[in-house]
Amino acid sequence: MKNYCAVIRTLGRGGEKYQQLLNSLVSQSIPPHKILVYIADGYPLPKETVGYETYIRCPKGRVAQRSLSFKEVDSDYILFCDDDIKLEESAVEKLFAEMQITGTDCISPNTFPNHKMSLQDKVKTCFYGVYPRFPDGYAFRINQYTGKYSYNNSPIGGVLPSDSAAGPCALLRKSTYKAIHFDDERWLDSFSYALWDDQLFYYKMTLMGFKVAVSFDIDIKHLDGKTAKHGDTLKEADLNVRILDFMIWYRMCFNLQKNSPIKKALCACAWTGKTFITFLYLVLRGFKQRKWFYPCNVIVGIWYGIRLVNTSKFKRIPLFDAYLK
Repeated sequence: MKNYCAVIRTLGRGGEKYQQLLNSLVSQSIPPHKILVYIADGYPLPKETVGYETYIRCPKGRVAQRSLSFKEVDSDYILFCDDDIKLEESAVEKLFAEMQITGTDCISPNTFPNHKMSLQDKVKTCFYGVYPRFPDGYAFRINQYTGKYSYNNSPIGGVLPSDSAAGPCALLRKSTYKAIHFDDERWLDSFSYALWDDQLFYYKMTLMGFKVAVSFDIDIKHLDGKTAKHGDTLKEADLNVRILDFMIWYRMCFNLQKNSPIKKALCACAWTGKTFITFLYLVLRGFKQRKWFYPCNVIVGIWYGIRLVNTSKFKRIPLFDAYLK
C-alpha cells in the first residue's frame, strides 16, 4: 500500500468547507499517514477537526506555504491540498493507480474543467491567450513563447499527460517536489494575490523532465472557500494581473539560460502579439463598461514589470531552468 502525507495550506478561515476536506481525507480508501496543516503565522487555529491533524506555523503566502522543507513529511509521496476542496472516497487510490499506469511523477485531478466552459467564455479567454485545442492526447500545453496555456477541448481517456494542472490538489513524489526548488518562486507572494503559482509549480517539473498528468475521472469539488481576503480595488487587482502577466512570461519563457538570442526574439514577438490582442479587447471592454483602467493597466503593468525584473533582488533569484541537468 502506498504511504503518503496530506499537506494542507490554510489561513484557518475555511469553516465548514475546511471540515469537508478533513472528513474526505480520513474517509479515503487509502487514508493519509499524516494530515499536516501549514497555517500562516498570526492566524488562530480553526475549530474544525477530525482529531489527528497536526498544525505547523509558517510564513503567510500561497507560495510560502507550499514551498517549505516539509521535514514533517516522512513518506515518499505528498498529497497537496487547498483548504476548500472535497475528494471522493477513492480519489487517492485512483490517483496512485493512474500514476503507476502512466509512470508519472505528479498527478492532479482536473479541478477546473475548461473544456466545459460556455462558448462565450471560451471565446473571451482566447483574447487573453488561453484557447482550446482539438484532442491530441494532452490535457494542457504551455506555449513556450507566450507562457499561456491551451486546454484539450474534448479530453478522451481518464488520465492525460500535461504541461500544467490546477493548484488545489496534487499527488506527487516528495523527491520531485524537492528537485524543483519551488521556494525560488516566493517572489510571487510580494503581490496581494499570487496568481499563476500553480503554472510555475507544474511547468518547472515539465522543464526538468518530470512527468505530469491530469486525471479527468476523479470526483473533486472545489468549494471555493475564498479564505484569502484582499483589500484591493478592482483597478488595483487588475493592475496586479497585468504586472504578473509580464513577470511570469519573462521568468518562465524569455529569461531562460538555455534560450539563444533568436529564441528570446521569438518569445518577445509572440508575447507582444498576444498582449496587443489583449489590449485591443480591453479597449473595447473599457469603452463598453466606461472603465478605461483596463487598457491603461496593460501599459502600466508592462512598465512596472520591466522595472521589477531588473531589480537586484529579482536578479538574485536563480533562473527558472537553473536546475536542469
